[in-house]
Amino acid sequence: AEGLGLLERSEWGYIRPGPAWSTFQEASTPEREGLLWRGFWTMDWTSLYPWAEVVDFLETHRPEVLKLLRTCPPSKKIPIAQIAEKIFPAGKEPISERERDGLFWVIVRPLEYLGLAAGCFEKDAEGFYFPSAFELTPEIRALLDGDRGFLS
Repeated sequence: AEGLGLLERSEWGYIRPGPAWSTFQEASTPEREGLLWRGFWTMDWTSLYPWAEVVDFLETHRPEVLKLLRTCPPSKKIPIAQIAEKIFPAGKEPISERERDGLFWVIVRPLEYLGLAAGCFEKDAEGFYFPSAFELTPEIRALLDGDRGFLS
């Protein structure tokens, strides 16, 4: 969304509509879907998030992430940990909180800002909220199920 000019950050870091927001809203549904699809799967994630190793892994495995998202039923809560375990390779250590959080902020949060997903948070024992699950909206199903040719 930022790369497309749909969203931008204020000087305080808050997300707000960007310069292309009005034009995007006036576009037809197929045009909007194409722009979102192209922007999401071709954006350079590495400069946007602090989890470089998580971003690098997700960048390398975009087709696998897409296939996995296609298996998620719309309007049903999907635990972040469950998806992280399917995406990240099994190693000596269990999937870390960093990988789960990175998955949420890199994949789910941008979709959430575009109205294509909803994030769910829970409070930990110390009173801090953490991303625990997400739901895909029915609107994303057409994008995930359609063949837009942007997976290469």
